Amino acid sequence: MYSSLPFSLSFLSLMAFGTLFSISSSYWLGIWAGLEINLIGFLPLLVYQKTMSESESAVKYFIIQAMGSSLLMFGSLLIYSLFFTWEIFDYTDKWVTGFMVISMGLMMKMGVFPFYFWLPSVMAGLSWFSCLLLATWQKVAPLFLMVSFLDGGLMYWIIILFCLLSAGSSFVGGFGGMGQTQLRALVAYSSIGHLGWMLFAILHSSWAMKVYLSIYILISF
Repeated sequence: MYSSLPFSLSFLSLMAFGTLFSISSSYWLGIWAGLEINLIGFLPLLVYQKTMSESESAVKYFIIQAMGSSLLMFGSLLIYSLFFTWEIFDYTDKWVTGFMVISMGLMMKMGVFPFYFWLPSVMAGLSWFSCLLLATWQKVAPLFLMVSFLDGGLMYWIIILFCLLSAGSSFVGGFGGMGQTQLRALVAYSSIGHLGWMLFAILHSSWAMKVYLSIYILISF
């Protein structure tokens, strides 16, 4: 499919490496670096046909991801200013502000409610393979990082946040797709709705979310 794009396999490998590097890191700086490596590998795949719609969607996606990365870095800097370490360890109440900022960055990267506004317009201009990658693989690292929040001591804040995100995303995904005539935009709203259920599954167990995500990826492809 990507025969017209030189080094396409290298970009796919770079994208996969960035995701695996991010979810295996125990430091906030490593997580941020892994997400940026993933972005560098994914952007060239968005514009392989060199159409105007792909270029527009790629620019929108880059801007949103840059904003999400900025929030992630700012939140990690807030935590670093308190504990003087990039390492992820047990959360305390001092983490709340940094945790909220980091969560906002991850939500923006995934397209979760209330930061879903960019996803339908971006997907509408992409090829089908790029849409599938955006709806599946690009959600892996942020979701696994959200799972890591359950290992700390901010359970009260996490439950409230995840319940709000889950309900909002499910509502937007269900009702937003009802008025769509473009199939790619419909897939985008479906992705938003499934993200809501994945966040709800995280509250049950990390295993439930991983099973849901795996089934969703298999069905999508």
